[in-house]
Amino acid sequence: MRTYSAPLRRPDKRGAQTAVVSGKRIRCYRGWSLRWYDRATKQRGWEYAGESIDDARARKRELEVREARGEGHVEEVSFEQAADEFLAWKRGELAPGSAAPSSDQGWSGEPSRHLEELHRKLEGLKDAFHGRKLSEITGRDLERYFSGRDVAARTRNIERTILRGLFRWGRRHRYAAGDPTEDLPKWREPRHEARTISREEEAALLDACRQEYRIQGITGKRNARSRQGGATKKAGESWSQTFTPPPWLYPLVLLALRTALRLGSLLRLEWRHVNLERKTIHIPAVETKNQAELSIPMHRGVEQVLSSLRAQVSQKSKLLSLRVIDAVAPRPPLRRTVARVFTGAVRRAKLNPPITFHGLRKIAATRMLQGGVDLKTVMAIGGWTDPATLLRLYAAATPEAKIAAVAKL
Repeated sequence: MRTYSAPLRRPDKRGAQTAVVSGKRIRCYRGWSLRWYDRATKQRGWEYAGESIDDARARKRELEVREARGEGHVEEVSFEQAADEFLAWKRGELAPGSAAPSSDQGWSGEPSRHLEELHRKLEGLKDAFHGRKLSEITGRDLERYFSGRDVAARTRNIERTILRGLFRWGRRHRYAAGDPTEDLPKWREPRHEARTISREEEAALLDACRQEYRIQGITGKRNARSRQGGATKKAGESWSQTFTPPPWLYPLVLLALRTALRLGSLLRLEWRHVNLERKTIHIPAVETKNQAELSIPMHRGVEQVLSSLRAQVSQKSKLLSLRVIDAVAPRPPLRRTVARVFTGAVRRAKLNPPITFHGLRKIAATRMLQGGVDLKTVMAIGGWTDPATLLRLYAAATPEAKIAAVAKL
């Protein structure tokens, strides 16, 4: 804790003015300064307080209030420097063995989407607060920033969360005296009801994930087998072409529907997690997103898929591969690749409104709840820790359930 003296003229051998201090005429800095002493580190120093004596006294009162609150002295660093150090700290914070990767590279070899979004948002905030000190930014500055942006409520809340983390991190590192985001409200986001699908729609989706499909009306100039690198003088023409979905799409979709696992957990699922004899999937708590241990009994469809993948691995090599997905994908697909391919399958299955891959987890939760499974069991299978989150974001009211409910009125 620091203690501060009364405002003084700070001596300076090269100072630009002279003043009388303790009856002696010395050269000193312009303005007034405070002499401080840190009891913890036994260090002493000077801090500029203002041009006038009144400013210096007000500055002293402000610093004493901060010390009383435990906020202490802050270092003057720019917003850009603090944001860069905060991002570097976030990257180093994700240590091996935790639920997240230890660097920008995710478990499947792709840049972590959370760190990508954090980096992108921080770059925009650095442009908005360019040239400002982190300790100088107030709640009024943040209000003016958000009021001048015509963006969705979700975008505002994401930036508010990032700023809150930045200022709280800065307060621990003595870069900021307080957290100006405490007075910012949380913007109300529109609530969307969870989407579910029928058994017929599920069958159409699974067929779209493994059956060949044909695209009509592809236009362009075909290769004329020219020696000039494929150059051709022929006019553009139209043709059709047959495509096959990647072999990893059907297993991922079926496992997501029958286990309620997240995409990240499916991509890094290893054979040591799978016990075909006991028909269970066990994932330790340190390898899950919310640090919750998962023990999932196998659905008969899951057992058939995993047994088939295990047989494919045994035929290819005597050494058992590390990840389950390696049986059908020599190189694990990226998250964005899975999302893009799954969107195409949803379009071919004619699901309207469409669903995302994470929506499969919501469908699994909805089916278990409407099938009469108690809330505690559903939370244990899916790894949810908050029942309110499960009911608010994951459980959906199907049309059949609504009709049955109204019939009882």
